[in-house]
Amino acid sequence: MVVIVQLMNKSEDTRRVPCQPVTSIVPSDTLDLVLKTDDQTLVLPHLLPSSSTCTEIEPVTSIVPSDTLDLVLKTDDQTLVLPYLVPSSSSCTAIEKSDLLTDNIADHEEYYKDPFKWPKNLNSKFISFCLDKGPAFFQNMDRNFRQSARIISGTDHTRYISSAVFYRKLSNGEKCNRKWLLYSPSKGSVFCFVCKLFGSLRDNPFVNIGFDKWKKSYRISEHENSIAHREATTKWLIRTDTTRSVNTELCRQISVETEYWVNVLKRMVSVVKFIAARGLPYRGDSEIIGNNNNGNYLGILELISEYDPFLKNHLEKFGNKGKGHPSYISKTIFNEIILLLKTDVICYITNEIKISKYYSIIMDSTPDLSKVDQMAIVIRYCTKSDVQERLLKLEPIESHTGQSIYDVLEKFLLNVGLNIEDCRGQSYDNASNMSGKFKGLQAHVKCKNDLAVYIPCTAHSLNLVGVHSVDCCVEAVNFFGFLQTLYNFFSSSTHRWKILTDNLDINDKHRLITLKSLSGTRWSCHSEACKALIGNYEKILEALQKLCENVNENGETKREATILWKKMLKREIAYLTLLWSDILERSNKTSIELQNKHCDALKAVNLLKSLRHYVSSLRDSNSDSAVQESIKNCIFTYKNDVDASLENEIIQFQNFLSLSNVSFNESDTFKLLKWFYDKSLQDVFPNILIALRLYLTIPVANCSAERAFSKLTRIKNKYRTSQTQDNLTSLMILHSENDILQLIDFNETLQQFAKEKARKKLKL
Repeated sequence: MVVIVQLMNKSEDTRRVPCQPVTSIVPSDTLDLVLKTDDQTLVLPHLLPSSSTCTEIEPVTSIVPSDTLDLVLKTDDQTLVLPYLVPSSSSCTAIEKSDLLTDNIADHEEYYKDPFKWPKNLNSKFISFCLDKGPAFFQNMDRNFRQSARIISGTDHTRYISSAVFYRKLSNGEKCNRKWLLYSPSKGSVFCFVCKLFGSLRDNPFVNIGFDKWKKSYRISEHENSIAHREATTKWLIRTDTTRSVNTELCRQISVETEYWVNVLKRMVSVVKFIAARGLPYRGDSEIIGNNNNGNYLGILELISEYDPFLKNHLEKFGNKGKGHPSYISKTIFNEIILLLKTDVICYITNEIKISKYYSIIMDSTPDLSKVDQMAIVIRYCTKSDVQERLLKLEPIESHTGQSIYDVLEKFLLNVGLNIEDCRGQSYDNASNMSGKFKGLQAHVKCKNDLAVYIPCTAHSLNLVGVHSVDCCVEAVNFFGFLQTLYNFFSSSTHRWKILTDNLDINDKHRLITLKSLSGTRWSCHSEACKALIGNYEKILEALQKLCENVNENGETKREATILWKKMLKREIAYLTLLWSDILERSNKTSIELQNKHCDALKAVNLLKSLRHYVSSLRDSNSDSAVQESIKNCIFTYKNDVDASLENEIIQFQNFLSLSNVSFNESDTFKLLKWFYDKSLQDVFPNILIALRLYLTIPVANCSAERAFSKLTRIKNKYRTSQTQDNLTSLMILHSENDILQLIDFNETLQQFAKEKARKKLKL
């Protein structure tokens, strides 16, 4: 622990400055004044007269500046004056603890910006720090110069330093920046950068206490032209010139190595982006160049090398060398690259979210092929031109309680630097651990932020409505049971499937509409199955009749075909096919639109109501009083986001919108938002813009999280179950957010990565 005595000019304020209590003054064999506190010792060197002795004192509560050269220590009930102990240029004002000389210097950059606070004895570490920062970092030209006030002897006039002293006027009238001249905000004087670092004259005022004789500012030019200053400048220039330093060869090697590995990594990243964007496996059974089973990654590199001499030379030189020979095409480097790319992609997305401020949470989970339950975390947010739903995390979970899932979410938000107070919506499926009002995930989120409105997934809810509407009707259950039986009959035999497809007609898109299987979770499968049946009703009857009459078919096949054929001849099946085909077609289209990330809350409500034929009644039922009530409710609910002027803004905006004669539908909020930014209306109607962003941020479904699971089955298939969780998460994010992957420039990341690897290789 180092204790610093801060010095202060006599002209400064003489207020008592509290410090750490001094409990004792310790006698010293030298001429030092030693002050003891409870946990440290302060030595004021060469301040005690040789005849003085020190004894125990009362705790010192403050140090008081003195007009004389005395050191004045104040206690609670008395004042101790140690005469003639303080140098004439300063008086002690405070004792302050500091770890600056023992800690990492870079952690205290702001402290050392003041050249007066530099250590007296400069070590090589501090000199290197100053050289890396450069003199401009310590000039402090942007500070005010009030501390530089100096009273001219014999007058009442005060002089200040002028910014002109930082420039040298040449004979031809041009100005040259004095980069070496540094200003001390605390001392109010100037120092010489090069002389403090490399100068031989340590008693020079430009090195020691600082120059502050502004009336004699010509001495700055004299110092600039002095031999000592020029020698120090020469040392500085040589030290900062890497072409003449002792590390020249090492710097050159690192530069060449870095450039080489950057060229290698650029080709690697292109291949990694290609593989990750398509969700392809990258490893094979072998990692040998030239082996047909070495996987997509090495295989694509081999393919590129046929047309790229640089890569071909690299593979020939470093390929198949084994461990201990860096080649940067190994699986280890590949894994490092995808982690770097994933980090950059996540940083890009989180920066977009922070700019947008408001966001919503979408979460869902599913087990993978390794029987690990993977929780997908998707963030929905609104940019100036669009609404985004981005996958940011794939986290394995063991517990499915609302509290444990919230802990996962809270940790994720903390890691990416998102404030849960900015969350304005959450959407999950209808499982009790997610949607529960008391112990579900949505309840835990609302405990932290009651503005995070919970929206049950509308697509799930519509799916449940369809499932239960069928279950409550025996005729409907029988009809869909018949559909599944019909599909099973034809699909269980390639022979029967060929007879079916040979009878079907090609549609307008030159495709066959074949029978579809039903699904207990995807209601859209029911629609596709009905569509296939009604579109090929007569052809399916003909196929069944052929199977019934074919003498070469076995008896069981003819029996099943006969039963199905007779059922299809019944009016009941034909009527139910027509009925459910219309209902399911509209229901499926609504469900698909609800799963679109651009579907907002109003659109979702209108779509659901349109299934019940209430679109016109919905628009007619909104009176002006109802609108005003809705605005007031919005202002009250989001009082931290919008203010009371929202109501007046809307009145003006309605008139402005009607006069603008926009070409789009005014109820299309996405086009309205884009139009809002195109017209630069954010300064005129700021609260309306905030309300629009809040509105578009609220999700209506969690299908983006479920969509990620379709990619999960591709990336973690039965041949790739042994990959690590980090790799799985990285590949999932890169595959899901491949548009950002293609957009980001990774040159800076590659430069840093290659530089680190080049240094490691030189050590080898």
